[in-house]
Amino acid sequence: MLWKNPEQAAPAANVEGPKRGRGNRETDDDEPEAARGRIFTILGDSTFCQVTTASIKADSNRNWTRPFNEPNDEVTFYESDTNGLDRPHNDPLVITLIIGDFNVERVLVDMGSTLDIIFLTTLREMKVDMTQIVQIPRHVLGFSRETTMTLGTIKLPVQAKGITKIIDFSVTYQPTVYNAIIGTSWLNQFRDVASTYHLCMKFPTSNGVKTIWRNQKNARICFMEAHKLRNPVTESTADAKHKKAKLGRAEEKAISEQ
Repeated sequence: MLWKNPEQAAPAANVEGPKRGRGNRETDDDEPEAARGRIFTILGDSTFCQVTTASIKADSNRNWTRPFNEPNDEVTFYESDTNGLDRPHNDPLVITLIIGDFNVERVLVDMGSTLDIIFLTTLREMKVDMTQIVQIPRHVLGFSRETTMTLGTIKLPVQAKGITKIIDFSVTYQPTVYNAIIGTSWLNQFRDVASTYHLCMKFPTSNGVKTIWRNQKNARICFMEAHKLRNPVTESTADAKHKKAKLGRAEEKAISEQ
């Protein structure tokens, strides 16, 4: 991924690409020598191996090296991609995707999730036959280390800029402000690169690089609704005062009629 500023010239591309072993750099020049330890990300279940200690260990120890035979496409972000954004911002990347036969809004792009998630309420709105759900629950581990179970998985076609792929969604019933969450599985299938600064996604196709644009307004609406879910309030102060005044007038009227 390149990010180009109009005032800066792009550096020469590295045709061979960085040398990697087992999917990681062997050394990291930026890592402090006196580091006390290493903090890893919190993940869901892997879609490439069974959820057992032995299978996960075998998957992590397999030979990751393979010959590079993919197109050497270049995905570039420009400062002009931020045109129309309300800045500065701290908004998540929320987009609209075609899932099945529906334009599904409020799809959160979560680059920290290994699962692609769709919610039971969304499937009901889409009139999806619930018998399509394969009842193989998966563990989802949250940041506070709480573990929840999904209801199962469902395969649905997802279309983005004319490209359609079948995505294996995990189904959950937790209350949320989003209709679906796409993670690294979806991003990697589409070879998609997301930028939270530019609030857009780009991926190479045979017809050039395609861009999926954000919906900043939806992102902020979701933020407000998520805040209400975390901090439920029965009624605002203004509403409470209005009800109290109305009740007081009703009592005065009842007394005067006696």
